[in-house]
Amino acid sequence: MRENFEAMSAERKLLVFTVLVAGFATFGPFGTYESLTFWSRLVFWSVIIAAVGFLMHVGISFALIAPSLSRFKRALRIGIGVMVGAVPSVGVVIFGYRVMVGPGLGADAFPFLWAQVASISWLAAMFEYREPPAAGEATPPAPVRTRFHKRLPDGEDHDIISLSMSDHYAEVTTTRGTHLVLIRMADAIAELDGLPGFRIHRSHWIARAHLKEVVTRSKKSFAMLSDGRQLPVSKTYLDAIAAAAD
Repeated sequence: MRENFEAMSAERKLLVFTVLVAGFATFGPFGTYESLTFWSRLVFWSVIIAAVGFLMHVGISFALIAPSLSRFKRALRIGIGVMVGAVPSVGVVIFGYRVMVGPGLGADAFPFLWAQVASISWLAAMFEYREPPAAGEATPPAPVRTRFHKRLPDGEDHDIISLSMSDHYAEVTTTRGTHLVLIRMADAIAELDGLPGFRIHRSHWIARAHLKEVVTRSKKSFAMLSDGRQLPVSKTYLDAIAAAAD
C-alpha cells in the first residue's frame, strides 16, 4: 500500500507541475505575457516551477520529519515548510526573470512575490502531500442507509454489523452498540435491501463489510466479525459464506 501511495504521490506531483506550467504559460503572470512569446513562456515557467518545486519539496520534507515540529498538525508543518521554501524560491523567480525577461523585478518585490509563491505552493502542497493511510489500513466505506435504519435511534449514524433473533425481537449490533427491534427476521432482511450481507443461520444475519473470516472447529463453523464476535454458521449457508470470506 505504501508503494502504491508513493506512486500516486508522484503522479500528483506531475499533475500539479503540468497544470501550473500550462496555466502560467497561457496567462503569463508578472508581465511575461507581454514580454515573451507563448513558447518562451512555456520554457521560462517550466524551469521556474521545476526549481521552485524542488525547493518546496526540500522545505516540506524537512518540516514533516523535524522532531521539533512533530507536535503540530500535518497541515501546519506543510505550511511551515512552504514558508521556508518560498524564501529561496523568490530568489529563483527574480533571477530567472532578469535572465529571460528583463530587470523588471528587483529585491523590493520580495514581500509581494514571497506571499504569492507561498500561497500557490501551499495549495499545491496540500494536494501533493496528503497523508498516506497507515500500513494495512483501508479507508472504510461510508455506511449504507436502508429502510431498517429508521427503526434505530439516530438511525442515520448506525453502521450495522449483525442481526440476531431473540423471541420476537431482533438484536441489532452496530458500531455504536446494541438495540432491540420488534420485527421478524424476514421483514428485517427485506428492509435491509441495499446493504450487502448474508443470512448465516436461521437466527443470524451479518453485514458483508464486517465479515472477517469463517472458521471451523469441531465440525462447527463460525463467522468472525469485525467487532471480535463470532456467530454460528449453519450448513445451509456455509458454502456461500465461506466463498465470500475468501
